[in-house]
Amino acid sequence: MKSINLRNKRVLITGGAGFLGTHLVNNFKSKGVKDIIVPRSEKDDLRDLKVCQRVVKNVDIVIHMAAKVG
Repeated sequence: MKSINLRNKRVLITGGAGFLGTHLVNNFKSKGVKDIIVPRSEKDDLRDLKVCQRVVKNVDIVIHMAAKVG
């Protein structure tokens, strides 16, 4: 399987501040990915379509890991 080079991509990771998301963000950073966006629910309510459209603008890859837990 061919790997994808993410070093020059803008990557959005929903849930990137959570338990699993922080591990993914740190892994990507260790592999040289520099442009990682982690939206926070306090500022970016992803249940709102307009917020989603704004957050994903000019993003190459979205990884959705956000969940309501607890």
